[in-house]
Amino acid sequence: RLFNLKELDKTFGPGSTYDHQNWDCGYRYDSGLDNSNSGIPIMNNNQTFRLAVNTLVWIPISFSAIFDNSNNNIMKNNIDHFLNTLSDAQTNFKKSACRERTLDETIRFYTFSRAAVFLRGLETLEQSITNGLNEIHFVNQSLLRIWLCCDAKGDPKNRPLELQKRVYKTEKEAIEYENFLEKNIFHPIYKDMLELQKEYIDLAK
Repeated sequence: RLFNLKELDKTFGPGSTYDHQNWDCGYRYDSGLDNSNSGIPIMNNNQTFRLAVNTLVWIPISFSAIFDNSNNNIMKNNIDHFLNTLSDAQTNFKKSACRERTLDETIRFYTFSRAAVFLRGLETLEQSITNGLNEIHFVNQSLLRIWLCCDAKGDPKNRPLELQKRVYKTEKEAIEYENFLEKNIFHPIYKDMLELQKEYIDLAK
């Protein structure tokens, strides 16, 4: 997503509730996350994991907008339905600005806001607060585990099949990637973090 934005056009996105379409309207957070419109629960509707995958989807998109203005034109003109609600962002951005913002600035604001909303949602999720989950730690550990899976002893062909695809051309492929993250990335990290927390609590007694 960071380096190949054009390839996202008419593909499928992990975490998207709009039949897994790679559309921005499939990534909304209104005091919670809805289930997939396709009727297939995303990662068993685990809010922690869903917020994490949405954060991981939008952070590289945000970086691409920040580092290279040409990517903003790609997002606006070359990826179908990718900035459907940009006009809302333009309105909100103007309200908080002391001057008229350029289109590039608005797209940077829009994509960064998407990433930040999901990360903030992960931080304030009741389950996160109850279990003492640190959202930055969780996302960093997720990236580390994905990188370790991709390393595959230096041979990309040894990577898990779900990590060999540059984009997901069917909904089935997007769901398989979600399932891989849930089983091999998110669940182990969550378990490890809870066990580590228990160790610190026991030591403090």
